[in-house]
Amino acid sequence: ALFKGVDMNLQATKLWNMLNMAVRGLTNLGSVVPMLQESGARHVGYGCYPEHYEVVGASLLHTLGVGLGSEFTPELKAAWTKVYGVVAKTMCDAQEAERSRQKAAKVKMFVGIGAVVAVIGACAFAALKKQ
Repeated sequence: ALFKGVDMNLQATKLWNMLNMAVRGLTNLGSVVPMLQESGARHVGYGCYPEHYEVVGASLLHTLGVGLGSEFTPELKAAWTKVYGVVAKTMCDAQEAERSRQKAAKVKMFVGIGAVVAVIGACAFAALKKQ
């Protein structure tokens, strides 16, 4: 399950804080990108995938539309869509990189285990051959 065992009120607060940080960092994306990447990598552990970001983005725009009413102009909607798009893409790219890193680590571990098993097998074979 997505965000299993996670306080969703805290998660909502974190989302708003992240979006606030992204909006404030629009003039200096270099300061925001590393934080988004770290967050994206952490979201692998929460079971997040790119399609989840699409749902969150649609929910965000709907919430802003309801909350702001007529003040949620097409221009404001376009701006929020763009900001959220940058946030989501950066985090999704970091998730993909983290999943690749984790997969490579598992492969490396299994190769190591395979080598150990091969050595044990060779030693056992040699011992049996001496008998």
